[in-house]
Amino acid sequence: MAAQVDVLVVGAGPVGLYFSYAMSLYGHSVYCVDPKTGPTNQSRAIVLTSRTMEMFEAKGLCGEFLEEGFISSGIRVYQKGTLIGQMAAVGDTPYAYITVVVQNKTENILNKHLEDDTGNHVHWQNELVSYTQDEDKVTAIVLDKRTGLKKQIKSKYIIGADGNHSRVRKGNPAFTFEGVTIDTKFFLIDLTVKGEGIENRIDKTNVFMTPSGHVGMIPLKPYSGDDKATTFRIFGNLDSYSRSETNNARSSHGLETSEGAPSLEHIQSHVDKMAAPFKFKLSDPMWSSYYKINERIANTFRNKRAILVGDAAHCHSPTGGQGMNLSIQDADNLAWKLSYVLKGQASNPDKLLDSYESE
Repeated sequence: MAAQVDVLVVGAGPVGLYFSYAMSLYGHSVYCVDPKTGPTNQSRAIVLTSRTMEMFEAKGLCGEFLEEGFISSGIRVYQKGTLIGQMAAVGDTPYAYITVVVQNKTENILNKHLEDDTGNHVHWQNELVSYTQDEDKVTAIVLDKRTGLKKQIKSKYIIGADGNHSRVRKGNPAFTFEGVTIDTKFFLIDLTVKGEGIENRIDKTNVFMTPSGHVGMIPLKPYSGDDKATTFRIFGNLDSYSRSETNNARSSHGLETSEGAPSLEHIQSHVDKMAAPFKFKLSDPMWSSYYKINERIANTFRNKRAILVGDAAHCHSPTGGQGMNLSIQDADNLAWKLSYVLKGQASNPDKLLDSYESE
């Protein structure tokens, strides 16, 4: 017998988990599926902005993120060893700073609250195969990868929170994903950094600019005072900036696993060149990846009962740490509006849901 729910959520990264949690708190039946075995064990997205923290506070989540996080108060920018600018995180908010929390912790916090606070859970190792929609429902086929069996799930709406390669978007010909491809190769790596004065660099993100690009260092842990070392996320470009004026939506966006991880020696040499005359000793890499960027947006965020959120709807450069934050804000905006519609409290349901995209 087919499962029947209010909402089928496809994808259980930070966006799908937050949306599932919000909709469950609002009293709706939610069925969330993801082909992974569980929350990620990688650091991936690490920045939470003040607006995201305000939304977490409204859901009673903020305290745990502050306990797990590290506060960064802004950005310093250097060129050839000279400080050329600083930007402080300010605003009329109790969270006038950047909260640094690695993505595996973010997902585990959200997953735990989904289970403990609402009694709901993610159906891990379950993958969307296809779906159809009519006037009053969505009918989806989901594959249980553990058993090899397929099941039918009927829902009032289907939410694509499944990233750049969204099956919800690709499985519906009404959606397109237009934009351009950035040909530049970028890297990121989490590791230990030693160097003279490193203890003075942990309060802000440090960016080192050259004519050929940049290298940035985001502190991940407080300075321990031991051997003048601390943990940073280092990121930057490895070749000159260029982009292709193409609408090839198959182009990769995000972390690149096909090339393997960048070597410590390669990144050390690159940082030596980009951050000169400052000298940093890199060691003990914990996680690293190359990544590529597309700048794309779906032609519409909603087609009837299928709605896209996060990277499924739009993707862009991770510079500034806005990717996950904008995506969680998508989920927060859509959740209360869809809840009003499902509860029959919206005088004009289509107009309210359409306002999700415009806002």
